[in-house]
Amino acid sequence: MAKFNNLVGIDGCSKGWILISGKSQNPMIDNVQFSASLSYLLSGFQKSIIVIDMPTVLTSGYHRECDILAKRFLGSKKQSTVFLTPSRTILECKNYTSAKELSKKKYGKGLSKQAWNLKAKIIEVGSLKRSSNKIIEGHPECSFKMLKKEGLESSKKTSFGMFERLKLLKDEGLNPIEVGSKMNSNTDVKADDLIDAMILFWTARRVYERRAHCLPPEGPKNLKEEGRIFI
Repeated sequence: MAKFNNLVGIDGCSKGWILISGKSQNPMIDNVQFSASLSYLLSGFQKSIIVIDMPTVLTSGYHRECDILAKRFLGSKKQSTVFLTPSRTILECKNYTSAKELSKKKYGKGLSKQAWNLKAKIIEVGSLKRSSNKIIEGHPECSFKMLKKEGLESSKKTSFGMFERLKLLKDEGLNPIEVGSKMNSNTDVKADDLIDAMILFWTARRVYERRAHCLPPEGPKNLKEEGRIFI
């Protein structure tokens, strides 16, 4: 793989983005940052592998193959954590009501409010200027299942589910307590957003080491129209 200086995991949160990074040659977490602006957050990174929990590619159809495969990979209990990414046409609508109506008219199916609420962040990711960074899409729940080699027992919103994820990260040498202490005390980020960013950093490490699994496993015929999720 071409030389990359940093490994980065990014998760979107209610007020912006949380970033976790480390050096590729010593892949441990050494930096935690938060910003309302994704472009500002990435302005200090060059030649980095960046895994982000947000669609990086839109489709003209109702759904992307990678989203369907991610749901299938997680199984029935967890597939609701994967939202079907709205098409490029749907995201051009001005509000949720018109987007939902157009989706029913164009595809014969509706649109979830959760998926529509990702619009601003999807657009922000799509507007990133080309750089030397390798920006790819990940999904925290898929990566946690890959790490554990089986599905997680509980939601990350529960105490058991959170500690289950913390233990998995710690066993990989990624100390969540130490990482949390690197955050600014005024940063308004939930614990599960930080945990998701950490597992995406783990995914970036797998990409760098050429151990990552992809959904779909082989590149689609038109990558610009389909996309891939790395885990």
